Amino acid sequence: MIGYCPEISAEDARTLSLAGFRAILPKTVSGEELVRIVCAVAFGGVYLHESYAIYPVELDAKTEKSQEIHSGLTDREIDVLRHVALGCSMKEIAALLKISTKTVDTYKNRANRKLNLRSKTDIVKYAIKSGWLN
Repeated sequence: MIGYCPEISAEDARTLSLAGFRAILPKTVSGEELVRIVCAVAFGGVYLHESYAIYPVELDAKTEKSQEIHSGLTDREIDVLRHVALGCSMKEIAALLKISTKTVDTYKNRANRKLNLRSKTDIVKYAIKSGWLN
């Protein structure tokens, strides 16, 4: 789902994200940018317009909470899940992290088991809830 709203607060954007919206943007977005966003979402990406960004103080609090929640994950597992949530392919993640696609798959599977995530949708929801995509 894509939220296309005339006016919305950062908190409203967060609520929509948690409700499953894959993109949240204002009606002032250009047609060209809208096409890019729709394509990104169609291929598993997530988009949150910069005007809905949470203020830095709130992000810092989320980051601290996020680190406590993810204490069972390794840094590599977190990196892999973040990239999966952003819509990167296994090959793209492997290239970015300079590891093999098999290793990427191993990290993803371990993290999924630790967090009891079963699908890419679960990973994206978890990433949104954790504040990884802000």
